[in-house]
Amino acid sequence: MSNQYASLTQLKCPKCGHLKYVPLGKKRSGLNQIASGAAMGAAPVTAAGILNQQAANLSGTMPLQYRCTRCRCKYEFTPLAADADEIIEKGCTINFERVKKFRGSAGVYTVYLNGVPIKNLSNGESFTFQTNTRHNTIFVGFGDGFIYRDYFVFEANPDGVFNIKYDGKFRVA
Repeated sequence: MSNQYASLTQLKCPKCGHLKYVPLGKKRSGLNQIASGAAMGAAPVTAAGILNQQAANLSGTMPLQYRCTRCRCKYEFTPLAADADEIIEKGCTINFERVKKFRGSAGVYTVYLNGVPIKNLSNGESFTFQTNTRHNTIFVGFGDGFIYRDYFVFEANPDGVFNIKYDGKFRVA
């Protein structure tokens, strides 16, 4: 599979067809995720560590588990390649900052864009990346695949800029 842009626009519940979901992370128990993450000391980025989300080889991307908000069905989904009409000609820049806080300061967070891990962040760190996919979803996790339930959905504009601060909740500045 060649380089492609990841997309979650096709993500819908296989049981009821609902489009709203909550990301859960890798398939395993929450306690197992926390324990393995604490033992490793950081959340490893297993997919191609994509700092600049210009293109990813999606063949190595691990599926994540999601839960439907309507019927509460759990299902796995691997990000698919974005359709041609989903790709914008010029990238949208995202400035992402993990706000420095005492609570959770020792943990390393993993930032996911459209289901693909793109960067590990320590407390107070920030980074900039681009996306060429029109509809995007960002969520944050820790440990070995545990994902916080809050996520941020946005539509990217060519040459647009988003300033996002994350302190347990997504805040667009």
